[in-house]
Amino acid sequence: MKQLIIIGEGQTEQAFCKDVLYDHFFNHEIIIHNPTIKKSKGGIVAWRALKKEIETHLKSSPSAIVTTLIDYYGLKEEHHFPL
Repeated sequence: MKQLIIIGEGQTEQAFCKDVLYDHFFNHEIIIHNPTIKKSKGGIVAWRALKKEIETHLKSSPSAIVTTLIDYYGLKEEHHFPL
């Protein structure tokens, strides 16, 4: 089965993946893993920290697809996300 890693901000994003996305993707032979951002306390972190986490997932599971599920309204200039 293929792997889809969805890195989320917190428990709400994890619940969404479990309750809404998991069965749909499983029926298409795709397993979802949905860790939360490691350095987060239920919110967004600086791009540098999130990028490092994305790269770690890609290195540990080279065949997986990695994406994020974050609240864009919470992004601020201080987070330094790419445009």
